[in-house]
Amino acid sequence: MSVLIGDCELFLVLGALCFSIIFRCNSKNVTKVANFNAR
Repeated sequence: MSVLIGDCELFLVLGALCFSIIFRCNSKNVTKVANFNAR
């Protein structure tokens, strides 16, 4: 049981990391597009 719980927690942590990385990349792209459109 402890192994399963550990895997679930690891999966949630990895998911959160991936989501934060994707969110950062998207926000950077949005700012780039906004700056490009402003020019």
